[in-house]
Amino acid sequence: MRTLIHKLHLLIGLSSGVVVLVVALTGCVWAFEEEIRYLTQPDQLFVSAQGSPRVSVSRVIETVKKAEPSVGISQVRLFGDPTRAVQVFTKDKRLLTVNPYTAQLLAKRDQETDWLLINLKLHRTLLLGDVGKKIIYWNAWLFGLMLVSGFVLWLPARLRQLRAALTIKRNAKAAKRTYDLHSVLGFYAVPFLLLIVATGIDMASHGDKKKEKPVVYQKLASAQVIDKAVSSALANDAFETVRVNVPKDSLNPLRVVVMYPTSGLRKESTFSFDPANGTLLEAKPYEKMSFAARFWKSDYELHTGRILGLFGKCLAFVVGLIAASLPVTGFLMWRNRRRKRVVTRKIVRKQAVV
Repeated sequence: MRTLIHKLHLLIGLSSGVVVLVVALTGCVWAFEEEIRYLTQPDQLFVSAQGSPRVSVSRVIETVKKAEPSVGISQVRLFGDPTRAVQVFTKDKRLLTVNPYTAQLLAKRDQETDWLLINLKLHRTLLLGDVGKKIIYWNAWLFGLMLVSGFVLWLPARLRQLRAALTIKRNAKAAKRTYDLHSVLGFYAVPFLLLIVATGIDMASHGDKKKEKPVVYQKLASAQVIDKAVSSALANDAFETVRVNVPKDSLNPLRVVVMYPTSGLRKESTFSFDPANGTLLEAKPYEKMSFAARFWKSDYELHTGRILGLFGKCLAFVVGLIAASLPVTGFLMWRNRRRKRVVTRKIVRKQAVV
């Protein structure tokens, strides 16, 4: 059985190692996406906090429409942080930022050429569109199977061998050090990598969920309807982020998603409104969600380590580097064994001739 598991582990590793390497390294970069943006794009993302009230969403939309009359708006994002600019996402894949106090347009950014988002696409689809998305999805399942099989292979036969299986021998030969880097680092990273794989699969599966029978809604009456919806959803509660999803067609309501401050699982409530008059159609407050629902709702935070703040991001970065090293050290082990077999065969042949 152990031999069979080893062959399965080797086969999966050789067939999916390159994909694992690419996904792991791009994931390491994305772990610090916020910090990179804060450092390189402060003028686009931040403003000076003021004592005056913030402008309404309709005023923000009016500013964007003046600058881009034909633009289609898909989402408006508000932040509880008084120094954060309002973000407006357009249907043609652009991001515009607006001062929340003066309604002044701050910046425009083409998301198709944003290198961090290109890195994210590489992470999610290998830049191959839907085909790449499926490759990543099934590769995640294979990687999860590889982690489980690797853990089984790591298990020491005797309890007294446990200490040796948990440490890397620095003074050992190169082949032994490579083996230790693969097995020992892999063992320590397995729990975190399994969590990353599970949440990654969950996020990749969101688009595959079955939709209920569609409901046809009327057109969005005006931007003031959005103001009414946002005011109803917030109800003077402190918030971290508000995402206003503008209906893209008649099959979608006006949706307001509110994320509240938390140091644990995501606190996110979703409100659906009639685009014609702003009447509340459905409310899904986080207080009524089960632990399991909130857990999977927090898949992005768990996947990227953001649930633990900067420490979690650093942990995700280190675990990502270990994941990237596994196919490399695994390949080196496989190559060393092949070379050893070739040398052994040559010695046997020489002895047979003699």
